[in-house]
Amino acid sequence: MSTLESITAGLKELLEAAKDLPTEKVAVVGLILLGTGAILKDLASGNAAEAIEKAKGIIDSQ
Repeated sequence: MSTLESITAGLKELLEAAKDLPTEKVAVVGLILLGTGAILKDLASGNAAEAIEKAKGIIDSQ
């Protein structure tokens, strides 16, 4: 199984589990996923310092 297939399978499981959660909890999970995606994008483009700063900002906002 490729990395992309693993991520897709994990997201499918997450969506199934989210059906039973209150809307607020689903929104929090969505924000976390968006933040994670932004951090991974920065890491992939070679901006490790920027990715670390974004991660710190996300953690501090929680």
